[in-house]
Amino acid sequence: MGLFDFLTGLLGSEDGSSTRNSSVQSRGSGIEVNLPNIEYQGDSFFSEFSESESGEWVVAYGKSLNADERVHRVFLLKDGELVFTERLERIEDASVSDEGSVLVVDGESRDDLSGRVYVFDRSGEQVFTEGFEANVGASTISSDGSYAAVATLNPDCSTYIFDLDKCRQLLKHENKEGNKMGLEFKDEEGEKRIYLSQNPGSDPVYAINLEGEVVWQSEELQRKEKLQELMDSSDSEDLEEAVERLEEAYELADDENDQKNVAQKLADTHWNLAKEAEKDSDEWWQHLNQAKTYYTEVLPWYDGKQGVAKVSRKQGKYYLKQDKEESALEMFQSIADLEDEYDVQLLTDADKRKIDDLS
Repeated sequence: MGLFDFLTGLLGSEDGSSTRNSSVQSRGSGIEVNLPNIEYQGDSFFSEFSESESGEWVVAYGKSLNADERVHRVFLLKDGELVFTERLERIEDASVSDEGSVLVVDGESRDDLSGRVYVFDRSGEQVFTEGFEANVGASTISSDGSYAAVATLNPDCSTYIFDLDKCRQLLKHENKEGNKMGLEFKDEEGEKRIYLSQNPGSDPVYAINLEGEVVWQSEELQRKEKLQELMDSSDSEDLEEAVERLEEAYELADDENDQKNVAQKLADTHWNLAKEAEKDSDEWWQHLNQAKTYYTEVLPWYDGKQGVAKVSRKQGKYYLKQDKEESALEMFQSIADLEDEYDVQLLTDADKRKIDDLS
């Protein structure tokens, strides 16, 4: 029976007629279930709940509404009847396999980075536990009950996979792209994989196998990794080659910060190429103008302001040597205008004297 059928049985049919009693009394267990509400031995619990892939089992967890004692409990249910319940310190997550084994995350103390995972078999016997010196972001148990996965939050920011049959840790994987709040086991291409997502229910970012190898990546992650690879490889002594790689990276960057980071490196590289070129050559002017264009894209970042100012200053000095005073004044005045626009000091004392002399 699936979760929809289970809840319909508890809460009534879609047209409002009751197909079963809205509360189900489990035989001799002292429990009444009307999800998300559970009454157990005189205490009321407002619960979160999920079902196994087969729909046969439902695990619910929550804290009591008793103001005097906030008790946290997990409940394993089958056909609306209580199979077992366990009290823990601060339950934050729970999932159940098709075998009825239950994984529970206990947040433990709120004052420390801490968390603990418990696994119980269908009879309620604890078969595995592991503690973490980190807060837990996500957890899941495989449908066959053989494996568990737990993702911790920063600063640990890792995913741990456990072999529950052998009660041992298989691997610790350092998460890509920060904290992961969604985990899911899948059997694909003859192996068991764990898919990692930024948030519960969101599209997965990538997947690893039980050896910790990345076996699948989203297009977005592939783009980001290619972008980073190009950025890293652009730190080359061959500046022309660096420009080619950075231009490819610029095409890949679809985030504003990424675009500005690439533009900054492109601007710096064109600036360095201009310093190597013969002054007043077409190549010299081309690289200076390209540097200024990319530095402008980095605005309003301070590096962009400094970059535009230094290119304008170099061009202004060149015009002065060529007795092109009007063009020189235009370059130095552009630095002053930039300074006024962003309320930041960019003009040197020498720049100010040149503006006074040329005005």
